[in-house]
Amino acid sequence: MTFRVAHSPDQPPSPQFDDACETWVAVADLHGHLARFDALVSYLDRTLGDSYRLCTLGDYVDNGPEVPALLDRLIAISRTRGDRFIPILGNHDLALLRTLGFPGGAPDERLICTQFPWTRDRRRSDV
Repeated sequence: MTFRVAHSPDQPPSPQFDDACETWVAVADLHGHLARFDALVSYLDRTLGDSYRLCTLGDYVDNGPEVPALLDRLIAISRTRGDRFIPILGNHDLALLRTLGFPGGAPDERLICTQFPWTRDRRRSDV
């Protein structure tokens, strides 16, 4: 997706999207439930094909039975779907990052799963 802000000194910014994908699907609070996420993505792929964008709204960790496998799946999806997949960091994910030593304070940039520290070594035993 290409995002541009068209503006001149006389006019306020006007965002424009050059985007063939018209449909956006937002999914929140996965909490380690890989089977449910896989079922949803499978359904979306069957019904919408590759004409949709998937945005996950964080909270990948905490409470669920398959957190490491879910994180691996999100990493794989980010590699195969490119800009058709937009993962966003949730408060539970941020809490985990803080526990692992990520610097304090609110992040000043959008963090996506490919930027998480554990993606550098996906087989760390402490995650």
